[in-house]
Amino acid sequence: MHSFIYLAIFTLKLLENALGTVRMIFAMNGKKVLSSILQFLIGIVWVASASLAITNVMNDPFKILAFALGSALGSYVGCAVESKLAMGENVLICITRQMKVLNQLSAMGYTYTTLLGSGTEASCYVILLAIPRKKKKEIIAYIKKIDKVSMIISEGADTIVGGSVF
Repeated sequence: MHSFIYLAIFTLKLLENALGTVRMIFAMNGKKVLSSILQFLIGIVWVASASLAITNVMNDPFKILAFALGSALGSYVGCAVESKLAMGENVLICITRQMKVLNQLSAMGYTYTTLLGSGTEASCYVILLAIPRKKKKEIIAYIKKIDKVSMIISEGADTIVGGSVF
């Protein structure tokens, strides 16, 4: 019977923390209704996990361990789920000497702004590119395939308005 209780506490706490991590990302991306629904579910799961863990906890300290382990793994699982969802937008800043990077980004249908820069050794292009976060790894890999020494900086974008070529 104790093994079932430990497993239940662990599983519920894992679920609670995973949902909490995903809920926070939804809230940060303006998904208020979905975030509220997840918080409702989190509340239910928390009451269930806490009530199982707290009952007679002084005589059964393994409940604390199950609670803490579920919490830790739940945070990890939540981060893994969030990275798969990859919500939101990113701004990539690419510094390259290769005009081919610009040409290929255009051919792929991306709009960007280019600034001429000067590095320590030569002139370069500074490319500012707003993209869906889901495309970030793909675009970075593509740029690196063309220019292995390019520098790419990725930033999360809070707000992107517009998007036409200037």
